[in-house]
Amino acid sequence: MYKVSPSAKGVAFLRHIEVEVSKDTLAGHFCDKEGEEMANKWLGLCPYVGRTVAVRGRYIEDEAGMYIKERGIEQMMNIAAGLNTFPYRHEAASHLKSYAELDLPLMIDFKRTVINDLKDIKVIPKSPVKVDYIPIDLLSDNFHKEFKGLNWDYSLPGIYVFEGMSYYLPPPVLARILNTFSDVIAKGSVLIWDYFPDYVKKGLDPLMATIMSAGGEVCLTYLSADAASGMLKGFKVVSDRLESDLEKVYYKDHIAKPVGSIIVAERC
Repeated sequence: MYKVSPSAKGVAFLRHIEVEVSKDTLAGHFCDKEGEEMANKWLGLCPYVGRTVAVRGRYIEDEAGMYIKERGIEQMMNIAAGLNTFPYRHEAASHLKSYAELDLPLMIDFKRTVINDLKDIKVIPKSPVKVDYIPIDLLSDNFHKEFKGLNWDYSLPGIYVFEGMSYYLPPPVLARILNTFSDVIAKGSVLIWDYFPDYVKKGLDPLMATIMSAGGEVCLTYLSADAASGMLKGFKVVSDRLESDLEKVYYKDHIAKPVGSIIVAERC
């Protein structure tokens, strides 16, 4: 079995148990004992963490689907894709001509193996779009050169998803990655990414830091809304939505607990 982050498996387990909102009907196939234990550890610390994962993922997919169908965008890239399953199950993926997933080689190998097994047993009869798996390290000093040199048509508008990573990255690294997006992707492209607002660090929800450390990761970056939008040079911020507000859209019993914020921005 390939060794991948227990946190990635834990997130898949949370999407699985919150499937009515996440709509990730394939997430359960990535769940194993390690992932379940990680998710249960998080849930023991914070019972609403599953909502955070489900709201974030669902909103990002809804936004991507809207741009694909209403704006006619035909290519999509998921950066640090983890165990996300959008291209294998989402109706909007059938309208795409190109889809790429970027992640570390071990993650890609693990995911590819599971996906191929699901295709063999007809759980995924036929993916709506061909998926290109591309190994890349976000922390590499050569990230700009490697990203720019990918076999990808950057001259066309695309949807670029950067989910669940910003708070793990030191601010200089995050700024460098976002500057690469600004420099490389075409006008008319859409970037969707999430971040932790700075008020989380100030103590309104200190449990999030505890949850992340329980998963072996450390939260390094908290941003104000102005700082987050200021990192997007050459982009127009279309929306910056708090997950706690979005929870009202997806859950009937709104408890206002999810703590992240999600930016949708268009390349000018």
